Amino acid sequence: MNIKKAAINFLFAAVLLLAANIGYAEEFPTPSATSFEVSGIFSDNMVLQQNETIHIWGTSDDEESIILAKLDDSYGYCKVEDGKWDIYLAPRSYSKDSLRLEIFGSSDAESRVFENITIGDVWLVIGQSNVEYRYGNITPEEALEKSGGEEKVISLLTFGKRDLSRSIAAKHADEPQSDFPDTGRVWLPYRHGANINASALGMCLASELSEISSSDIPIGIISLGFSGAELSAFVQPEISKKLSGYDKKSCIYNSFISPLLQFPAKGIVWYQGEANAPYFSEYTDGFVAFVNKLREDMNKNLPIYIVELPPCFEMPDGYTQDDWQYEDYGSVRAMTG
Repeated sequence: MNIKKAAINFLFAAVLLLAANIGYAEEFPTPSATSFEVSGIFSDNMVLQQNETIHIWGTSDDEESIILAKLDDSYGYCKVEDGKWDIYLAPRSYSKDSLRLEIFGSSDAESRVFENITIGDVWLVIGQSNVEYRYGNITPEEALEKSGGEEKVISLLTFGKRDLSRSIAAKHADEPQSDFPDTGRVWLPYRHGANINASALGMCLASELSEISSSDIPIGIISLGFSGAELSAFVQPEISKKLSGYDKKSCIYNSFISPLLQFPAKGIVWYQGEANAPYFSEYTDGFVAFVNKLREDMNKNLPIYIVELPPCFEMPDGYTQDDWQYEDYGSVRAMTG
């Protein structure tokens, strides 16, 4: 993120909010963008990270035009520069209240409106098959619909291997992106039936966190689960080229992690490593470099919780180390310990 640009936009937002409170809203610059797009991470039912500057961004071909955003009583605006626009709004404390986010261009342009926005804690759940594993595999759909949860303010945004395949086919994964590929994924509230296909780990984490906070703090989960994916697919390009593996280098990072550098989060749960068992010795250096750069780009204090499989699978007679399900996963676990 461009820190100087963020600071300038944040000051603009503060001035706009002050103007609104003292009755000079008519002096706001008139939105003039004739067309614009909003980042695909924004949708109804999303959760924004509490106590962090709120960043809203997108693209437009209307250079030097003005775009304005309003979130409840917060206002911000920016000019389109080099086909991109970024608006920064003041941080907010956690709240279960449903907020409305509106983004405006000129009177001829279609405004964008997102409903049921809440402020809470956003967690990223990233890894391979144990992140992609469906909630429906442990809970039938009827149980999800009858699970109560009316008091839980939880929302999930889920990406999986099919989304990655589309991204690679569209060459979206060839270099770091500022937005997600066009997958049609949106944030879904906890009890939505489609969450039967959400990450089981993400769903259970959200439910536990909600219980811990007595359901007062909304929980948002963004899950990136890609079965069989190696570390080289998740890390930055400059790190990936130093790692072994068969995956397309940095394809997950470029398509799904790079856009999240602009989106504040509470922390990360990491569950990946089985695919790297054949070359576990390089895991520590690659993972540490990945984490250090991620914290540099997002938040230097970003907590990352690591889950790894233990060496608990005894190899039956007739199998060899070439049989992936009996790889020595304990070696990867030891390298991350």
